[in-house]
Amino acid sequence: MEGDGLSTAAVDTEVATEYEEFDSHSKWGSEAIRAEHQVCVSDPETRQHGLTKHTTYLVSGTTLQGSSFSTRKRYNDFEWLKQALVYAYPGVFVPPIPRKQKMGRFEEHFVENRRRALEEFLQRIFNRPYLANSSTFKAWLQRGESGMEGLKREYIRKPLSELFHEYRNGFQPYLRSMQAPGDKDRLSAFKQYLTKHANSLKAIYRVACRVVKAHTDAHVAISELHTKMADLRNGEVVFVNDAYGGSQQSVRVDLSEVFYAEKQSLAESPSQSYDLLQSVVGRELRDVESMLEGIQSLDKLTHMQMQTRGKLEKEENIQHNIARHQQGDFLSVLRGKDKEAQLHDVAISISRLRQELQLLEEWIGLAKVVLTCKEMPSFTSDKVDKYRDVVEEFAKRQAATSLQRAELWSQFLRRIGREQAPYGMPPTNGLGTLRATGASMSVPPAPVPPSASPSSSTTLSSAPHTQHTGTPQTHDGRDGGGAASGGDGGVVVVGGASGGAANGCRGFPLLHSEEDD
Repeated sequence: MEGDGLSTAAVDTEVATEYEEFDSHSKWGSEAIRAEHQVCVSDPETRQHGLTKHTTYLVSGTTLQGSSFSTRKRYNDFEWLKQALVYAYPGVFVPPIPRKQKMGRFEEHFVENRRRALEEFLQRIFNRPYLANSSTFKAWLQRGESGMEGLKREYIRKPLSELFHEYRNGFQPYLRSMQAPGDKDRLSAFKQYLTKHANSLKAIYRVACRVVKAHTDAHVAISELHTKMADLRNGEVVFVNDAYGGSQQSVRVDLSEVFYAEKQSLAESPSQSYDLLQSVVGRELRDVESMLEGIQSLDKLTHMQMQTRGKLEKEENIQHNIARHQQGDFLSVLRGKDKEAQLHDVAISISRLRQELQLLEEWIGLAKVVLTCKEMPSFTSDKVDKYRDVVEEFAKRQAATSLQRAELWSQFLRRIGREQAPYGMPPTNGLGTLRATGASMSVPPAPVPPSASPSSSTTLSSAPHTQHTGTPQTHDGRDGGGAASGGDGGVVVVGGASGGAANGCRGFPLLHSEEDD
């Protein structure tokens, strides 16, 4: 077995963004645990040796056969296991592990994200009995830090025939329902599709990261907007009260409380649930990379077959040349080998190469059947199903958020319609009419409770702000009644002490739900 067989070329799909590791701890789009097993990656411990340091993780649990294991592993040990399984199972999907990172890899949040991702990697291996029952994986679970180097040496010396028989035995339960692929171009088409698909996913993931960051930043900005809006209006109220001493003057509509309520409504998901799309796309991107690694492993097996065939042809030519000459090969004669010994050695080499070539041909044929009849359809359907489930949840959340925000602003408009008339119109006693996008919207009248107490998530919660007392007169000079219109479109006259904007220039009372109305 060639030692360099473990180096599998990963697809270049690095996404340079501060949210790169976000999906490593998000469960949206993750694979359900199907096998009866227990596995846990816990207790991260960072050790320093001179100028270098590394983190180890406790890997513990029980195998499918019920055997317990508890060993400490480094990230490099997980990486080696991944590569070993990819090499031993050509054409098979082996779950991905988190990518390497040089900067910040000892920070607490990074270590925790990596721990979760490594645990998920092992859980997904257990979901695949042909991987979980492999001798390499079972030996890896039992070897501690001191035994890993020995395991790696044993793996490199393992005969190719042993790996093949383990591969065939692992898929024996599935072979009865499999048939040889009828279209030889299906594998090539699948590889081309995955390569393009990975590029599309990478582009979508980058955009999703930007959307998540934009919405998260906007949530923070709305918090600041609430405070600034309150400062703006309160400053204006103070000036009106001090400068005009209760004469008719107008102050602007108070938006601070509605922005506060909007901020509160988005507190559970500042990204407005776009992290769901980010997670499912990021996970699928990593899985596509791993599926491509499985196809590349099959390509390497095919390349090994071609090399073996070339070696066989070379040995057969040597055998022919030895048979043609009276003493055989001249250099072999100098080494003390007669013609008969030369032919014997070449015959042994030819026999070994023919057996290896036959094994490789059988392995490649089996791997193509496994890839075409099992891995391809299950991989594609699994991604479609998971994407649909997450998108459905995303759509539900978007609909709920939209309705919630629409109700919040509708309450705001209804409150304005009850307490203050639009610009250029007298106050209404029966039915308030608001103009929106060129169309009129009728708002039924509703009494204003003396102390509103929001009872639903769509209502405006009590927001911190400053109250200022004073009793400016209404537009018609009467003390009392609602706040009449005045100034430009967004400006209203401060209401009197007995109604409307009570207690001077506070603005509209807290918005409340229809139940409160």
